[in-house]
Amino acid sequence: MHRVLSPILISFVTAALLTSCGQATGVGSGDGEALLTVGTPDVQSSVGWVRGTIPLVIANTGRSTVSFSMCSAGLERSVDGSWQSQPGIVCPLDSRTDDVEIQPNSQYSVQFPVSTAGGTYRFKALMRANNKVLTRVTEAFRLGT
Repeated sequence: MHRVLSPILISFVTAALLTSCGQATGVGSGDGEALLTVGTPDVQSSVGWVRGTIPLVIANTGRSTVSFSMCSAGLERSVDGSWQSQPGIVCPLDSRTDDVEIQPNSQYSVQFPVSTAGGTYRFKALMRANNKVLTRVTEAFRLGT
């Protein structure tokens, strides 16, 4: 006997899997272990608004090259216990729009500009390894007071 799963249940399970898979872990040693981390932000706060730069580091700890599109990273803000994408595309200060190839056992660092309200944030980025899309998110970090 076959069970038919409701579209709502399928959506919930898919969202749960995507959320749990993004915490700076790889999808397998041969698929490119890509870690996404944030350094110490260099920002100034004024009346609840934050401006400055945030260092983002992509480390490839796997055996395959990882490709990272410079403008694929997005800033997400924690609002009432859920993550909401912030408007606009975040692009680094060096204005590269082509993909960066990160070789095995190496890392790539870039400074991303921010101008946003203070709060709790994380970066989310898409990468590719072995023709698979990898979604990675950083740990949460606080901007402003």
